[in-house]
Amino acid sequence: MKLRNRKSYLTSLPEGEAPKNIKASITQLIYFTVILLAVIYLVFIFAQKYLYFDETGVVEAEKTIISSSRGGHIASLNIKQGQSLKGNDLIAILDATRHDCRVDEADRADRLRYETDLNISKRIGLEAQLRQTGMSLNGHELRRALELDRGLLRNTTRLKDKKNMILNGIGNVSREISLQKQRLRAMLAREKNTGLPDGCYKELIASPFNAVVTSVQKKAKEFARRGEAIVTLMKYDAPIRIEVYLDSDVLKFLAKGDRLALEFPDGTRSEGRINTIYSSAYAVPERQWDNYKPVAPQIRVHLQPVRKQDRELWLAYDRMEVRVRGRR
Repeated sequence: MKLRNRKSYLTSLPEGEAPKNIKASITQLIYFTVILLAVIYLVFIFAQKYLYFDETGVVEAEKTIISSSRGGHIASLNIKQGQSLKGNDLIAILDATRHDCRVDEADRADRLRYETDLNISKRIGLEAQLRQTGMSLNGHELRRALELDRGLLRNTTRLKDKKNMILNGIGNVSREISLQKQRLRAMLAREKNTGLPDGCYKELIASPFNAVVTSVQKKAKEFARRGEAIVTLMKYDAPIRIEVYLDSDVLKFLAKGDRLALEFPDGTRSEGRINTIYSSAYAVPERQWDNYKPVAPQIRVHLQPVRKQDRELWLAYDRMEVRVRGRR
């Protein structure tokens, strides 16, 4: 058996590289990207919470409520929502609330005339008695003078007393008639000068200025109480604002004139300037307690448009909610 020795050869040539898996690299890249984005999002949320405040406000345009000064049934109401009005344009007519306006005064005047006529008739009767008594007295005095009947002295005295009593009665009745006539003249003059009470006339309600009808609360033939809203008007140049309620801890970050970012329901953005800050949402807030510590109420902030052209934009969202955002 022959054994052969084979020579070994050493080589310096590269042995080659293992094949790369591109899919694994892409997966790792996506994985780390997702983690990085999640961390950035959490940091963003954390920063937003502590660096900014986010609340909801309401757009409000200044409006005027038109109501009746005394109430009554609405006889006419020929306006509709969105209608433009000029100053003194008729809005509504209310029927008179009283239908017996002349009855009281007429009754008093008629009663006074009746009493005056009664006193005049009474005076006529007394004057007739006076004439009859005078005639009787003259006859008695004539018979006494002729000494035809000496027993007439007592009758003569009685007739004189009766005559004096009748004269006093006529005088009292005449004075009462004079006073009654004066009262009647004064009553008629007062009625002529003062006219009828307000409730005896129809109430005409007119627009106090140039405005647009934003809402109509009543209809014709309905009853409107005193002070109850019939229509609501808005001036052409009515002020507009956004009212927002904020927690009291935000107050130290706000000042009059600061700007806040706004976002309307459809995504439209705008800016508002702080015009007024109320320290409380109520005129006299009730004190509330939490673990024996006073809880401060919310503050109320009014915003105005920064630019004049934003006013028309805000009017389009009247009575709608808006997102308000500001920096702490």
